[in-house]
Amino acid sequence: MKKLGISFLPLPELPEPESNKAYFISRTVRCHEIHHTILGLPITVAGEAAASAFYASTGSNPIDIGILSSWMLRGSYEPCERRLIWDGIGFGITVGQKVPELFSPRWEDGWERSIIDWQSELGITELMKSSPFQEYLANFYN
Repeated sequence: MKKLGISFLPLPELPEPESNKAYFISRTVRCHEIHHTILGLPITVAGEAAASAFYASTGSNPIDIGILSSWMLRGSYEPCERRLIWDGIGFGITVGQKVPELFSPRWEDGWERSIIDWQSELGITELMKSSPFQEYLANFYN
């Protein structure tokens, strides 16, 4: 995350004891950037579309489906981005079929582990070869 220039945003203080809803929101916000890192998704429209497709295909949360719809619409208004947006969406769905969720791994207990190690544990090493973000991955991992 440091290499990408990503840092956690400070979250508002949550009520004590933390409610299930507050915990879920906090975990979701904090894990989103980790998911970008583990899945090799750039912080771009196409990368966000891929993440949204992953969430929509695994959680069926109406909010995630709505956000995904907005990225799809963006592709119709920005022809130069269309192909990569749709390829990102396809990749996100494919990852979602392989790894049904990415919120339960104890990421905070494994900061010293490499991204490649995490990808191996999640069973997505081969899948990463089909990512539409190969140029980004090459720059990121080298």
